[in-house]
Amino acid sequence: MTETALRDKGVVQNTFYVPIAKASDIAVGGMIAITLSAQDLQAQNIPEELQKELQNKELIICNVAGKFYALDRRCTHKNAAMEKGTLDGTILTCPAHCAQFDVRTGQALSNPVPLNGSYKRNGIETFEPIESLRPWKIEINGSGLLVLAVQEILE
Repeated sequence: MTETALRDKGVVQNTFYVPIAKASDIAVGGMIAITLSAQDLQAQNIPEELQKELQNKELIICNVAGKFYALDRRCTHKNAAMEKGTLDGTILTCPAHCAQFDVRTGQALSNPVPLNGSYKRNGIETFEPIESLRPWKIEINGSGLLVLAVQEILE
């Protein structure tokens, strides 16, 4: 599935929808990790340049009360696999150092916690603020979930 839109400043935006999972694969309150495969990308006639960018991209798909959200799979702090963390409502907690993210936006809500529980204020053991997780748009097509991939081309 593909769409093309003309945007300001001479940029054409091509959008592609890539099948990633069945909605029934993810229980309410649950999450799964997926990897965008070369075969899935090729099947959608995605341009080769964009395929190279997206191939092997890891995402986490969360089901919050029947609404689905997709984010980059790895924590921006220490690269932990987020599906090993916890999902409480819309709050996704990293399994490594308990940083929290809003699954609706990917926004970092709290910084990581030092492993030894210390909160020294001198900066030695307190972690710096972390970056948000990149959110990905998801569409539901029948019983399937599709993730939106975008290619911008300057004209």
